[in-house]
Amino acid sequence: MQQRPDKLYAEQLRDDGEIRKLWYDGNQVSILNVGKNAYAQFHTPATIDGMLDMLEGLLKEPYPLADLLYSDLSFLLNMPDDAVYVGSSSVAGVSCKHLAFRNANVDWQLWVEQGETPFIRKVVITYRNQPGVPQFVAYLHGWQRPAESSEALFSFSPSDDAERLSILLPPTVQAVEGGEQ
Repeated sequence: MQQRPDKLYAEQLRDDGEIRKLWYDGNQVSILNVGKNAYAQFHTPATIDGMLDMLEGLLKEPYPLADLLYSDLSFLLNMPDDAVYVGSSSVAGVSCKHLAFRNANVDWQLWVEQGETPFIRKVVITYRNQPGVPQFVAYLHGWQRPAESSEALFSFSPSDDAERLSILLPPTVQAVEGGEQ
């Protein structure tokens, strides 16, 4: 869930059963591994877009859904070489429009809810040029309009027994993390 320009909350249930949660309040991002009760927390730029750019640079791990969280999605218009409307489909009982896209390296499919709330309900990304042709699949639920989200949803308070993890940050981020400006 997000509130533009500076609030975001997300949960991720991975294939291995691990649950991660992310809170962003416009000042810092907190990432919790629920099963390990361990979290990392550091200061970030003051917008969702800036925070996403920073995480992408820091973590060096692809987060395919992050592209859908940017405020300007016009770059997505130039990505596909081919696009097709597959038809109507259902995702977890929700009626959706199934769209498929392709470019030189990647195929991706979106299932978009029909009706007044055209939220994306499912994403499949296939990396055709990678060894083994890996595929990323995400089911998205729990979308809410920003007016329905509580301010507390975007703030993280660790439990007393949670372990705070130190992560290695580049010098420019360490300066912000350490309180220097």
